[in-house]
Amino acid sequence: MKFTTIIVSVLSVSCVTAKVGTRGARKEGVSIEHAPRFLDGKNGGKNSGKNGGKSSGKNGGSNDPCSLCNSGRPDSITLRYTIPAVDSPYHAGSHSEVCGASSEYPASNTVTIGGSQMTINAGDTIILEDPDTWTLFDFETGPDCRIHSSCSVPLIGDDQIGPWVVVPPAECTSPTLPDDCLICDNNEGTKIKPPSLTFEYIGAGVNSVYQPEDKATCREGLYPENTLIKAYTKKDVEIYSGVHSTGDVFTITPGDSNTEFSAETTFTFGGSDDCFIHTSCSVPLVQNDQIGPFKVMAGNDCEPITGACIAANKDVYECGEDIAITFDYSETDAAKMGDDWVGIYPCSVTEYKHAESWLWACAEVGVGSNGRETVTVCTDAEAPDSALLNFTSPMPFYNDFGPHVFPVAPFYTDGPGSEVNTCFKAVLLREDGPSVPPYIEVCTSAPFTINAGTSQACQIRDESFAVSQAP
Repeated sequence: MKFTTIIVSVLSVSCVTAKVGTRGARKEGVSIEHAPRFLDGKNGGKNSGKNGGKSSGKNGGSNDPCSLCNSGRPDSITLRYTIPAVDSPYHAGSHSEVCGASSEYPASNTVTIGGSQMTINAGDTIILEDPDTWTLFDFETGPDCRIHSSCSVPLIGDDQIGPWVVVPPAECTSPTLPDDCLICDNNEGTKIKPPSLTFEYIGAGVNSVYQPEDKATCREGLYPENTLIKAYTKKDVEIYSGVHSTGDVFTITPGDSNTEFSAETTFTFGGSDDCFIHTSCSVPLVQNDQIGPFKVMAGNDCEPITGACIAANKDVYECGEDIAITFDYSETDAAKMGDDWVGIYPCSVTEYKHAESWLWACAEVGVGSNGRETVTVCTDAEAPDSALLNFTSPMPFYNDFGPHVFPVAPFYTDGPGSEVNTCFKAVLLREDGPSVPPYIEVCTSAPFTINAGTSQACQIRDESFAVSQAP
């Protein structure tokens, strides 16, 4: 696709900028000549908070190679028209009319800047020469808005301010993307917000390779070993809540368009300390990158990679907890098959008949014309190379055929009062001819523990059906 670059001289925009300053000043009740100083002061505290005290004076650059403000106000600013529009972590809230998040901007639009009208398409760039304190954008479609163009608020390469991405200076180089799967990145043409993201929680946090501190305040350091983790959009809408320990894997699925991932997703730990990561794709989201205590496991087309053929997301579960199981055919010599499945078995079972609970590795549950639930199993061609399965209550209807149970509770190994078994494993299995079961083992996870609970379903069982079927 061919993109256009438009050079806009804003030497003549000073009258427009003054008009903008006047309008803003009247709202705040200050005089025109003091408006720029007032706005600088208004944003001073915000910038310090956002950047952890790294701003230096007005420019906020502090020799950051990606800042346009290291030498004061830049001679020119290059902006790329990008939709959808998102909030900038620097500029959002700095003024009531600053460019921000909106779904109203179309892929092709008309904008007037300093009296110059032009047509722009997504991906086109404009160059603002000799910018003044403010630059005002009058759009034919979408909210009119303005940006700080004098460095009273930081101008950082790759930051997106509404529908405008700041094109970084030449000396600003993004890290080279590795062979790891790229979930999304504006600069690589993959600006598709993931509908869900899967993370592994790791108590020893590290700095992201791709998300700098101004984009992700989740950084290196020690985080709670076990804590209630909540996630919020930039508008403080809660999109996730769960208690997790180091090594847990969990998935955040925000839901409808009102609760999709925003530019920033903020996490709280036990209701107090918080940090955020960037989830709008203006900086890369890369599988296996660890952002603070969160290792990115999956999103968009990037399936989970476990480093083992099959693995559970925890070593110890309390009965009733969801059990997340990942499998990866690349870690085994077996060819993937659409009708493979995963079962949970006691550790002592070595011949696999009926599982405690089970899930097809790839299937879709629906409702037939007779109103009954149906299941369609994938073909071999449709089978994923890797995937995450979540054992949760209620389980799919096909677990009703036979004494399959979930939650899976511990059981007495030899009748009531005998030794209690709490050791279980997940097994990736397949059928082999008309005489099954027993089923063919593809691979087996490391053992994990399930402790008894207080609910009726989680009391210690008298026996295990999976064990009773074993030879």
